[in-house]
Amino acid sequence: MTDQQPKDELSELVGRVPADRLLTYAWLWQFEIWLRRMVYIELRACYGSCWTSRIKKYKYPLEQDKRLKHMPTSEELPTSFMQLSDLLNTIRSDWKLFQPYLPPIELWDAKMRELTQIRHRVAHFRYGNIDDLNRVKLILREVDKGFWHLCSSYNSFVTTMPPSSDEVIGNFLHLDPFPWSETKPGTWSRIGSAPIELTVSVRIEISARPWVDPGLHKHVSGERGYFYDARLTARDNRSFDHRQILQSTATIHSNICHILLDACPSSVRVTIPTIIGHQEAINIIDQLLSSAYLALRPCPLSSTLRDLSERYESINLIARDWPEYVIGTDDALAIIHPDTPCSFFSATD
Repeated sequence: MTDQQPKDELSELVGRVPADRLLTYAWLWQFEIWLRRMVYIELRACYGSCWTSRIKKYKYPLEQDKRLKHMPTSEELPTSFMQLSDLLNTIRSDWKLFQPYLPPIELWDAKMRELTQIRHRVAHFRYGNIDDLNRVKLILREVDKGFWHLCSSYNSFVTTMPPSSDEVIGNFLHLDPFPWSETKPGTWSRIGSAPIELTVSVRIEISARPWVDPGLHKHVSGERGYFYDARLTARDNRSFDHRQILQSTATIHSNICHILLDACPSSVRVTIPTIIGHQEAINIIDQLLSSAYLALRPCPLSSTLRDLSERYESINLIARDWPEYVIGTDDALAIIHPDTPCSFFSATD
């Protein structure tokens, strides 16, 4: 079979399906994927390792999927096996966690009743209403900013000063070559110099979810609504074998929210719910650090944009082989910051 044959088959089949049904399905796909991710992040931040106690009706479909060992998938998170109705019930039962992203609850409920019905029409292969696609686009435009807020807040840091006052940051401060330092009373800057013997640096910061007051707790260890954000970087023209790091740390992944594989192969980032406590967080970072040392490799030189593109794609392929908590280089959750304005869904008329 040539490469052209699947494309020809796709073109022929697409031509037989109403275009508005295909577009409606595609936008619903995007919306539900990100809704699942929102639920996962906020429950992780609030309940830590016990986050699955807040969701229901996922065990049977998950078990049935994993029973078919001859056709495995990478999905493992319970949120990937929940029906939309159960996702919406979860959001409603913990509304405080999702309120910063969504319309007022009475409007949200009404919009979700419409969207759920449209989803049924598409999933059961009905022609539906002529305005179904426009209704879906309208809803997506109304929640667009909320999903942007989800991603940008994940990459916004509220590290307390001095950084040594936090048990986890303080424990690894000697591995940060450019720590926050008080240059004059009340003024803090990242300054320093990297010792030549430092092969792997560690930078740890704190991010807060929008539903907590960042100034409420000076010490976030054991508190709900925060993540330790730890970045490990290989120095002196070295890189990491990302696949080896993932394989050697598999036993601690259940206490990590995300592992983000950086576009640069010399860096890997993890987010850890602070509610698990400082000692458990320190243990996790210690194990990651030990694995990182063993996964050090000479950094390949990149002379062309094609080399960089191939390198990024290889990292993304690794991420796709792992469950949903492993994030690749081009994921919005990794690259959207508070100063990155964008239209998240781009659902234009």
